[in-house]
Amino acid sequence: MAASVVAVAVLAGGAWLLTSGGDDDKPGGGGGDQVASGGLKDDGPHKLTTPDKVLGGQYTRGTPDTPAKDASTSDAKSLATAGITGAKGLGTIYSTIDLTTLDPNDAQTAEKVAAAKNVTFFGVFGKVADPQATLDKTFAEFTKSAEQNGTTLSGEAEAVTPDGLDGAVMKCQGAETKNPTTGLQQKTNMCMWADYSTIGLVEPVQGATGTTMDEAAEIAAKLRAEVRVPQ
Repeated sequence: MAASVVAVAVLAGGAWLLTSGGDDDKPGGGGGDQVASGGLKDDGPHKLTTPDKVLGGQYTRGTPDTPAKDASTSDAKSLATAGITGAKGLGTIYSTIDLTTLDPNDAQTAEKVAAAKNVTFFGVFGKVADPQATLDKTFAEFTKSAEQNGTTLSGEAEAVTPDGLDGAVMKCQGAETKNPTTGLQQKTNMCMWADYSTIGLVEPVQGATGTTMDEAAEIAAKLRAEVRVPQ
């Protein structure tokens, strides 16, 4: 896979990104019973959703329930070269507080957000030819573009295998970003999974304390189980 392009879509006040690769990938996946990409089994076509509540009902969706959007023509072509075809994207922010009732002019809003537990989720679903290759390339491109997007990465992306991560591969990496509501720098760990139908990026922010990589991976795996459903 040669040099790639990062497709970025702004959703819910944040951004999700996926990486398209070079010129030798072949579309596929999402058909069931395929075993490749490090021994992963394809469990058939799935899509991503944004339920009202997730993670045991503790987190509430903080944006409207917007349907998944088709990738633009240019993004679809780029994603197809990486083996991601028929792509649709969606995303939201989940929180332990009701984000829809917050008043940006209220001086206490920033304090409430800083104390809350939030999970940002962005994803794409369609057909993924090689989950491991897509995951590796995505993190490589994310590292290159992080500084331009105001994110400082720490350490290296690490492969993780949290409980419940069946039929998928996942990597996590530490990051430091500026909270758009509070204006404060926050440390977090971002995790991304890939399987034969879906790719998801999850960024948990647990108040002022942040999350460990193991905690972030566990949250990402649990969220995947709730937002990923059969087509």
